[in-house]
Amino acid sequence: MKPSHDSHGRRVLEVIEPRLQDAERQNSNLNSWRYCYDVFNDPSATRESLALHLGFFLASWGMMRGSSFLREFDFTVHLPVVDIVRASHARRLLETDLDRPGEIQEILRVRDAIADSYMSLPRGGKLINVSDTLSSKIMLATLGCVPAYDRYFVRGARAEGVPARFNEKSIISLRQHINTRASEYEEARQIVERRLQASVPLMRVVDMFFFTIGKQD
Repeated sequence: MKPSHDSHGRRVLEVIEPRLQDAERQNSNLNSWRYCYDVFNDPSATRESLALHLGFFLASWGMMRGSSFLREFDFTVHLPVVDIVRASHARRLLETDLDRPGEIQEILRVRDAIADSYMSLPRGGKLINVSDTLSSKIMLATLGCVPAYDRYFVRGARAEGVPARFNEKSIISLRQHINTRASEYEEARQIVERRLQASVPLMRVVDMFFFTIGKQD
C-alpha cells in the first residue's frame, strides 16, 4: 500500500534525514544554497560576485531548464535583485521565525520587488512570468526567510494542510506549523548546522521538511 505523503507524527529531524544525507554528499548540488547564502552574508562581497553566485545557485537548483526566461540573459540580470535583497529593510528578514511584527508584509514586498525587477527586462515583447518557485528560491538563498515553493515543497505543504501558494495565507499557516513544532525545528536546525558545518537558518530546515515529504513515493 502506498504511504500517504505526510510526516506521520515523525520528528522533524527524522523526516529531513534523507535530505540532510544528500546535502552531506561530496559536491552535492544542495551545497549551492549554502555557498550562496554565505556570500550574501559577507559584507565585503561585490555586487558582481553576488550576482554570479545567485545565478549559479539558480542554475544548480533547476531554474534554467526548458523555457525559463533566465536562459536568455547573463549574470548581470541579477544585479538589481542583489540590490533588493541587500537593502536594509530586506536584511531585517535574515533568519526570521515569522513572529516579528511586520515581517510577513516585508516578505511580500521583497517578493514583489524581485518579480518587478525581472518583469521589466527587455524580451522583444514576450511576457516574463516570475513564478513563486523563482522568487522564493532567491529569498531562501539570500535571506533565509522563506522556504522554496517548488513542486515538492508544494506537494508536502498540501499533505500537511499548509496553503501551497507563496502568499500571506501560506506564510501565516507556516508560522502556525512552526510554532507547534518549535523545539523540534530548533533541535533539527542545530544538528544540521553541526553536520554541515555551516550557518543554517530555520527556513532552510522548514524547506527540507516539506520537500522531503513532497518527494516521498
